[in-house]
Amino acid sequence: MCLRKDRSRKFFFRMASSKIRNTKVSQFEIMVNYMTKHPDLSKGYLKTPEARQKSKHLWTNQSIDLNAEGPPQRDAEGWKKVWADFKVHTKAKLRKNKFVWNWWWSPETSSTYSTGRESQ
Repeated sequence: MCLRKDRSRKFFFRMASSKIRNTKVSQFEIMVNYMTKHPDLSKGYLKTPEARQKSKHLWTNQSIDLNAEGPPQRDAEGWKKVWADFKVHTKAKLRKNKFVWNWWWSPETSSTYSTGRESQ
């Protein structure tokens, strides 16, 4: 009986993943440009009641611009999630690249891996 549950669960996840909407590169470019114009919105500094109204207005305007670019179509809350995911993935890439760079250029590894020019 447990095996049957697992099969149905796999089927459910497969069906759910087929409905994923991919954001276009042009939409990401529009979003990043908009966020550079409005750094308070991109960093989440708009917390007061007046600022929340402003934030809601800015997200609505941005969602109109992004939806005009073409599918996928999302509301303001959907684009907020896309922005949050974009920031998380970008920060993770930066952390990984920083780790690899620090490992490769550390004194321990730089003496181990030489280019061969020192021996000539």
